[in-house]
Amino acid sequence: MTTLADIARNHGVTPQAVGKWRDAALTKYGELPYEQVGKRKQYTPDAIAKILEFAPARPIRRDFPTGMTTPEPPAVEVPVEIYKGNGSTALDIPELPDAVDLEQFRREGSVEIDLSTAQAAIALTQQLGTAMEADIAQRWQQLQATQKAAKALAKATQELDRQAMAYRIESGILAKLQANESGSVQELLAKVQALGKGQADPQPHNGA
Repeated sequence: MTTLADIARNHGVTPQAVGKWRDAALTKYGELPYEQVGKRKQYTPDAIAKILEFAPARPIRRDFPTGMTTPEPPAVEVPVEIYKGNGSTALDIPELPDAVDLEQFRREGSVEIDLSTAQAAIALTQQLGTAMEADIAQRWQQLQATQKAAKALAKATQELDRQAMAYRIESGILAKLQANESGSVQELLAKVQALGKGQADPQPHNGA
C-alpha cells in the first residue's frame, strides 16, 4: 500500500500534483480502493496504477515501497542543447516541489483525541466535586441539628429526673399528712359517736 506522499516523493513532484492525477483517475474510474490508516490513505497497487496513468511522461524511480507496482512508462529522451565552442551543456532542471509533506519525516503517525470528550470529562469531575461539597455541607448541618436536639433532650431528661424525685418526696409527705389527718378525723368521729351512747333512756316509776 502506498500513499500520495510516497508517489510524490518517488516522482519528485508535489503532493498537490499527485492529487490532480488522483482526481483525474477518480473521474475516469469512479473509485480508487484504499485503506485508511490514521489520517493517511494507503492506496492499493491497482489504484496506484490508475493514478499513474495521468502522470506526465518522465523518468520514474524504481525504489518504490514493497508491494507497489507501476506500469512501465515509455522511454523519453531528455533534450540536451549543446553550444559549440565552450563545451557547456544545458540540461533539464528538475521541477522543485512548491510544498513539502511533513508526513514523510515522521516515524509514527500522530494520535488525536476528541477534545470535546475531554472537556465533558472535566465538567463531570467538577460537577461531582460540587455535589460532594454540597453533601458534606448538608451532613454538617444535619449533625449540628442532631447535636442541638440531643443537648436539649438531655437537659429535658435531667429536668424530668429532678421533677420525678421531688414528686416522690412531696407525694410521700402528702400521703403521710393525709393519713395523719384522716386518723384524726376518725378519732373525732369516734368521740362524737361515743357521746350518743352515754345517755340512758328514763325508766317509769310504779306507786306502792
